[in-house]
Amino acid sequence: MTAWGPIMTVRTYRFTKPFWKIFGAISASLLYGCDASIQTDTASYNPNPFVGCWQSEDGLATEGWTQDASGWLFGYAVNRNQDNKVTFFEHMRMDSAHLFVTGPNDDTVRFKRVASNTGIIFENPAHDYPQRIAYFPAPGRLDAEISSLDGGRKVEFKKRACHP
Repeated sequence: MTAWGPIMTVRTYRFTKPFWKIFGAISASLLYGCDASIQTDTASYNPNPFVGCWQSEDGLATEGWTQDASGWLFGYAVNRNQDNKVTFFEHMRMDSAHLFVTGPNDDTVRFKRVASNTGIIFENPAHDYPQRIAYFPAPGRLDAEISSLDGGRKVEFKKRACHP
């Protein structure tokens, strides 16, 4: 089973100092705000809807995105169980053409942005699963879904803005 499949066990991870420096910088940016007005050089690419903190209705899944001066977005996703134990996490980086996802096993997968009128979609046909990651930003929401290229094995993620 890949890092994208259901989590069957909870693992304990040992983080290095560079991880905590990056995590701290992202967390500080999310807590103290970012300049969401920065635009990239690709007119059709608008990352601003991503910036912020997003949470599932039950509060057990959180996703956060921040944007630096280069226009790149840096994000993380964390899932917890009812006992507040982390069951899954990943780190993400997005530019105008790609989404890079690094899961708990430190493997980074690159997805290429594809044209779409319905959302912001990234694909990687060579990856086992998911092969497609689609985001559907809306005011106060950041919904997403993962699937195979043919739309099979679809999993939806409904997230709303975190409460302060």
